[in-house]
Amino acid sequence: MQAASGDVRGVPPAAAGDKRAAFAGRGGDSRTTLCLLSALRLHGIGTQAPLEVWLAIPQTIPAPRPGSPALRVVRRSGAALSVGIKRVVMDGIRVPVFNPSKTVANCFTFRHKIGVDVAPELYMAIGISGAIQHGSAAAGTGGQTGRHVRVAP
Repeated sequence: MQAASGDVRGVPPAAAGDKRAAFAGRGGDSRTTLCLLSALRLHGIGTQAPLEVWLAIPQTIPAPRPGSPALRVVRRSGAALSVGIKRVVMDGIRVPVFNPSKTVANCFTFRHKIGVDVAPELYMAIGISGAIQHGSAAAGTGGQTGRHVRVAP
C-alpha cells in the first residue's frame, strides 16, 4: 500500500524525503505507531496539518529523544496499542499507522491533547451532523446512570 502524497506533517513530497527517513529512523522501534493528527493527515481525514509527528508508544519504553522531525508521544498499552494497525510504505519504508476508524476514536480519547477544535471537524468528516448533547442517564440500561453522548437532530 502506498501512502498519500506529502508526508504525515503535510510537507510537500519534494521536501519530505529526509523527514520521512528521519521519522523512520527515530520511530523505527517496532513498538511505535503513527497516530492521532499524523494518522488523520495520512488517511486524508479532515484538514489538520500537524506541526509534529504523533507517535503512540508503550508505557514501558523511553520516549524518543528530541530532534528532527519534532515528535509528540502518547502512551498506550495492551490492545489500545496493538489493535487496528496497518502498515503503509513511505519512500520504501514500512511505517505502522492506526487504521482510519481507530485514528478517529483515538482523536476523541485524546481530544484535550490534540485540541478540542478537532472533534467538530471529525464529526463532519464521518457524516454526523447536529448538536452534541451530553446525557447523564444511559437509555436502556435499566435505570443505571452513565455518561454518554447523544446526537440531536
